[in-house]
Amino acid sequence: MIVVVAAVLGHDLLPRSRDPRATQDDALHAFANWDGEWYLSIVERGYAYDTTKRSSVAFFPAYPLLAWGLARATGVDPIVSLLIISHASLIAAFALTLAYVRLRFPDDKQELGEYVLLSLGLFPTALFFRMAYSESLFVLLTVLCLYGMERRWPLLILALLVGFATATRPVGLALLPPFVLHVWHRSASRQQFGIRLTWLLPLSLWGIAAYMGYQWLTFGEPLAFFKTQGNWRVYRPSSLSEKASALVTLKPVWGNFDPSSPGYWLRHTVYPNPFASLSFMNPLFFVAGSIFIVIGFCRRWLSAYEILLACFLLLIPYVASSYEIHMAGMGRFVAAMFPLHLVLGQIFARLRGSLAALLLSVSACFLTLYAALFAAWYQVY
Repeated sequence: MIVVVAAVLGHDLLPRSRDPRATQDDALHAFANWDGEWYLSIVERGYAYDTTKRSSVAFFPAYPLLAWGLARATGVDPIVSLLIISHASLIAAFALTLAYVRLRFPDDKQELGEYVLLSLGLFPTALFFRMAYSESLFVLLTVLCLYGMERRWPLLILALLVGFATATRPVGLALLPPFVLHVWHRSASRQQFGIRLTWLLPLSLWGIAAYMGYQWLTFGEPLAFFKTQGNWRVYRPSSLSEKASALVTLKPVWGNFDPSSPGYWLRHTVYPNPFASLSFMNPLFFVAGSIFIVIGFCRRWLSAYEILLACFLLLIPYVASSYEIHMAGMGRFVAAMFPLHLVLGQIFARLRGSLAALLLSVSACFLTLYAALFAAWYQVY
């Protein structure tokens, strides 16, 4: 209700952004702004690829394909079908999260699971779980894979689930390291481990492999989804060594606060209030997420699978594009990093109830603000 009410009020009451796409008067469409428009175009018209401009192939197929199937089967509006998939995935993720926490921490009080759910639901950038975005489906698949590993499901089933995640978002590849480690733990010898990997590893990549095959057959370019990302860049490094140096020195992070840097946050926002600008907050979410994962490691709140998953969920977007797009979207990526919420749940459970409630209320206020700005077409990404 927080996100729905905030989005409706933001659409109806906030001055509309000057973005040329901010012409929709339908409040329902406010839940499909920004990337949601790309998913909507895929559901309505299929994929397109143009080497000279941003193209819909940048968005992976699992989420829009499910929405397309629902729209065809029921006749509902494509926006409605996208939102149904998002919210159904979120409900399932909430239920599975509680089951996973009880499985992972059987000796902890019930409040731990509730605080993990509150963290997942009220995180400032968790608005994207309720929009026409693929985040909630990805979170569901992440929790499902971790739950399956904890339950020691058949390796074939786990490989298929990991493959499904790679068809949902590029960062689905972050599930490969914990899956490989899980295969190692369940192998009696190095030889058995090697034999298993020869067929399980390709199978765990079936989603992204199928998408590459589709792009090759349709557009003659299996890496179209990767190449079109270049059209989203707002800065192009002069060389690979420049980018490598920037990543090692964390320039994508501190450059957002350096007025002389091309990534300075005020260059990329239409409103100067830092707390209302994700251009300002994205690097802070990245740093905070990294710190909390370290805390989870030191306090032994996270398993080896969860630590590996969290590290790669941070590293993949950071290495791939953080320098070129000045950390854009990092707050959204951090929100979908499920192990982070396990750590935050542990912290909230150890705080006094009133203090935990205060912190969660502040988080909910940011969630409300970002949802309202998103609906009015401000750059909340």
